[in-house]
Amino acid sequence: MTEVEWQVCEDALTMLRFLWGRVGQRKLRLLACACARSRWAGLVEAEYRRAVVIAERFADGLAGLRDLRNAWGEMWELGWGEVRGDADANGAAAATIEDFAADAAEKAIGCVPRSAPALVREILGNPFAGVAVNLELPAAKSERFMAMAHKIYDEHRFEDLPLLAELLSQSGCRNEALIIHLRSPGPHFRGCWALDVILGKGQGRDLVSKEDWQSETHPFYMLNWWRYYRGEPSPRKRRLLACACCRLVWHLFIDQHLRLAVETAEAFADGLASPEELAALHEQARALGLSRGEVLGHTSRDMPGWAALADSWRVAQAAAEVTGPQMTRSSETQCTTSHGTEGAVGIRTT
Repeated sequence: MTEVEWQVCEDALTMLRFLWGRVGQRKLRLLACACARSRWAGLVEAEYRRAVVIAERFADGLAGLRDLRNAWGEMWELGWGEVRGDADANGAAAATIEDFAADAAEKAIGCVPRSAPALVREILGNPFAGVAVNLELPAAKSERFMAMAHKIYDEHRFEDLPLLAELLSQSGCRNEALIIHLRSPGPHFRGCWALDVILGKGQGRDLVSKEDWQSETHPFYMLNWWRYYRGEPSPRKRRLLACACCRLVWHLFIDQHLRLAVETAEAFADGLASPEELAALHEQARALGLSRGEVLGHTSRDMPGWAALADSWRVAQAAAEVTGPQMTRSSETQCTTSHGTEGAVGIRTT
């Protein structure tokens, strides 16, 4: 893509992918927020507006992952009823709190495709032009200038950007692109490239800090983070992770055949069992899971022994998954366990 093509491009996803790897988490999330803000009047439900505000705070390191999770929970609960407002605006707002800022930006852009190209240029600027600001204001005026810039950013007072441009011009700033953008009617949003340059805003924090990783208790988030930063885990690691989940509730594996299935899967992962051995145990566990599932389907939750029957079905399903010929992502996720109030294995599907 050339500079001219960038300036006239009407495909926001093409523009975004052109900069893949060069745009940080903060900018990408604020781009998603700008998409939602551009349809602010359509956000009737308070939960959606609150999600956008939290996403903006998260982008600037003022909110944490728990805040994103809480915002998502509020919107999820809202989804059980009739959701008011503009569906595209709601979709963009929901996208802002996606785990990965790249996903957030792409999904939000998809909700407002017509206005998105201008928003990409508003947030990311011109990747072909370097921008530098040489402020030569007296100390008192410089302090007042920066206070105004922070106020505009923090309070969304973007209608005051022309005043900032005038002060820049008076200070002798010769960067016409910067001044022109600040004077333009916009609309402008948090993350505006010109205001970011003045404030010295960077690309922002990574999604996950060391502390976030150490304290996270949700395995599905952790798996997604791992794939994002390190790539897909090897088949061996995926199978052993699934087996480890089974080991967490080993007391529920009463059937020796199912225990043998998990043990053989571990051996196979390390090259100590044959595909034929694994396949035989897989079919056995699968058949057991099907038969138990059929009985469970005809059993009322109120009947004595229902919980034990449900556990026996789940562990059979888990044993069938860990002995599958290929540990796919779906299998791995299904075998991730959670502990309920009755100590049952929670088999989740993607």
